[in-house]
Amino acid sequence: MNFRNLIDESLIVLDSDCKTKIEVINKLVDLLDASGVLENRDEFFKVVMERETKSPTGLEEGLAIPHGKSTTVKNAKISAIRLKNKISDWESVDEDNEVELAFLIAIPDSEKGSTHIEVLSNLTTLFMEDGFLEELKNAKTKKEFLNVILKEEKVEEEKVEENTFTYEVEEKKDFKQTLNRMKEHLLFGTSHMIPFIVAGGVLLSLAVMLSGKGAVPDSGFLKEMADMGIAGLTLFTAVLGGYIAYSIADKPGLAPGMIGSWIAVQNYKTGFLGAIIVGFIAGFIVQCLKKIKLPDSMKSLGSIFIYPLIGTFLVCSVVIWIIGTPIASMMGAMNNWLAGMAGSGKVLLGTILGGMTAFDMGGPINKVATLFAQTQVDTQPWLMGGVGIA
Repeated sequence: MNFRNLIDESLIVLDSDCKTKIEVINKLVDLLDASGVLENRDEFFKVVMERETKSPTGLEEGLAIPHGKSTTVKNAKISAIRLKNKISDWESVDEDNEVELAFLIAIPDSEKGSTHIEVLSNLTTLFMEDGFLEELKNAKTKKEFLNVILKEEKVEEEKVEENTFTYEVEEKKDFKQTLNRMKEHLLFGTSHMIPFIVAGGVLLSLAVMLSGKGAVPDSGFLKEMADMGIAGLTLFTAVLGGYIAYSIADKPGLAPGMIGSWIAVQNYKTGFLGAIIVGFIAGFIVQCLKKIKLPDSMKSLGSIFIYPLIGTFLVCSVVIWIIGTPIASMMGAMNNWLAGMAGSGKVLLGTILGGMTAFDMGGPINKVATLFAQTQVDTQPWLMGGVGIA
């Protein structure tokens, strides 16, 4: 993904007086419209604001990335704004985030499952570079601001001109980007899964605690509360797989991901590992199906009928006839190992998970440990001890 094709000086505003999120998004949409990117300015603004109601686009360190996918967008572009005054009420992943840099991504509807993910992935990869955001905040001109964004590409061009290790650099960069995309898909699924674990786990725990017997109640109101909790802990794997597929292939991937994960977990006892694998398989299968050109008369049926139907059949076939039993065996062995641990072994594993959780304060090692403990909460709830303490 070449940022030279996505953003130029005409799509940048520095030190704007905008004071609210709506004013900022209006300004960013105006920049796109003035550059001839939009066929219908108001329609695209409506799409972006509707996306804002679904989940936070504010991130951390003063950054926000609103985005919209619409048929009114002619080609993928990014507009950017730097604010004089920080906006503290922009809904963000980090509750303390005060937005002073915003990038609006405009994606044609026909590219929402591919270009959208690629642009978002590459943009967030840039933001993770040490000192990148500070350079943007300190840039004195639009040209300097743009050069910060294009810096990596210029470095690559110089390497190509010098003909030194070009192939190796590109190969490593592509591999890193692939890993970043896979991590983003996994975290997208995890973020939708966590509320089910939280709601289910708390309701079940309350029912057991209030019963005073240390076991799931077998009758009355507390049993019904326990059933609610068990439902949440039963559904979370399907949600995990479904939203991983959704992240890769958009809405057509949701049904194949959820149904495939449900079959893997319920019929083959593959656990969360099976749901993750099935989610990725579903996403990539549907993404491949979407590349098949449909006749004009059938295009409207693609997203709501053809892709989900064929995708679900193919994904479930892979689960039933290929991967279900091997993954189930792997998960069974892991759970038997965990269940068979003596007291000292449990303390050691809890200590390791706790150390991983506290190690990089929300980074990849933290997320691996937390995800592992969360997804085992229905069979090995003691794993959350170390994570909870950390």
